[in-house]
Amino acid sequence: MLGSALCAPARADGEGVAARRKALAAERYDQAATAFEARDYRRAGVLFEAAHVAVPSQVALEQAIRSYELAKRPRDVERVRAELAGKPGEAPEPAPVEPPQPAPAVARASTSDGLPPEVFYGALVLTAGMAAVTVWSASEMYAAADDYERALRDGEAGDPRAVGHAHFARTRAQAGETRTRLLLGASVALGVTSGLLGLLWTDFDHPDEAPPVVQVGSDGRGLRVQLRGTL
Repeated sequence: MLGSALCAPARADGEGVAARRKALAAERYDQAATAFEARDYRRAGVLFEAAHVAVPSQVALEQAIRSYELAKRPRDVERVRAELAGKPGEAPEPAPVEPPQPAPAVARASTSDGLPPEVFYGALVLTAGMAAVTVWSASEMYAAADDYERALRDGEAGDPRAVGHAHFARTRAQAGETRTRLLLGASVALGVTSGLLGLLWTDFDHPDEAPPVVQVGSDGRGLRVQLRGTL
């Protein structure tokens, strides 16, 4: 009788701890599902792992792996996969711990994958650089055309060297025109490609990452292209 009386509180305490752990696991799983829906994949992975710590669950670990993959955190993916590989016989997630709709959230996220924003920003930098070179080429072309007209006026004024100068300036102007047309076409092509990348194929679901800023200006000696930010 005395032994039974002593064991009863111990069993009650053990059941109370298990119930609290299940409640904590359910809470963490719900928070992880909410973060996943909001595409905060890193936080979702951390919370899925927390749910697994409270109540060991193969489903929680699989969801954590998926979250870290979308967050582009390969080290966390490998770490959780190693932990999952060491627990092949775990039971599925208990019913009280399941979020309302975990599977649809994962399915929707898997269809929103696209190119990382760095690809789009890199294309913008290339476009800005090509545009800067095109502006420089056009300025050189117009300068050569001005030299040609000046040489013609000098020739009319009787300068014997004007004919040679005019021929040289005309050659420069024609070469500059051809070069500028090619560069302009390349700039337009890069601009269109950058626009398509940004509109159709880039995944911008990374609010913590600030896009780089491209600045094109002149410092008195030529054109200058400056990039601020992180690719």
